Amino acid sequence: MREQPSGSHTLAELGRRAGLSSSRFLHLFKDVTGVPLRRYRIWSRIGAAARAVAQGQSLTEAAHDAGFSSSAHFSTAFRDMFGMMPSELFAWVRAG
Repeated sequence: MREQPSGSHTLAELGRRAGLSSSRFLHLFKDVTGVPLRRYRIWSRIGAAARAVAQGQSLTEAAHDAGFSSSAHFSTAFRDMFGMMPSELFAWVRAG
């Protein structure tokens, strides 16, 4: 997921790659990482988008390249995770 954050990474695919059932994979994933799979996937995509913006991509381009369905979806996920809109953070970073 880190190497291809925009990939679908379905639960069935991940379980199969690990040689586990889907339910067992979910259980072990959360036990090992301390984070549910869905949250980890979103976190990974947010990180990929943030790196792309830092390298000069627009928020919209970065969101789509990271696997978000739209820039609005990215902004909502970012706000839910960090309590601010990505445009606010990146404007602050660029000003600093």
